Amino acid sequence: MGRVYEGRCPECGYHQELFLGGGMMSVNLEISSGVLPAHEQEMIRGMRDRKEIAGFHVENYLAECSSCQEITGKTLIEVTDQQETRHIFGEYCSSCGKKLEIYRENEKAAVTCPRCRQGILTLEECGLWD
Repeated sequence: MGRVYEGRCPECGYHQELFLGGGMMSVNLEISSGVLPAHEQEMIRGMRDRKEIAGFHVENYLAECSSCQEITGKTLIEVTDQQETRHIFGEYCSSCGKKLEIYRENEKAAVTCPRCRQGILTLEECGLWD
């Protein structure tokens, strides 16, 4: 079950809800990959059709785009192939296409406020999601 956090800036009051962790659908690769760009979905389908997938992990992480100055909960899908190579999908900004800064330890992340660029967001758990 995933957790909902409220990210809040102590300097300017900016706040945003962030859905982090994994929900019930994270065990279904086909459904989970539906949030990815079309070319990444196609890559995963190709790996599946060629029976190359040995395992996968789906989770929402705190992510920051330094170009767009946006903070979000971003779905990352890590697919392990039969040769034990990890392929990561979802690590690019859906707005500008630049690589995101991914904070894998969500609650410990020191993220600068995207609005004022002065404060460090505090993350407070405020609910659960699945």
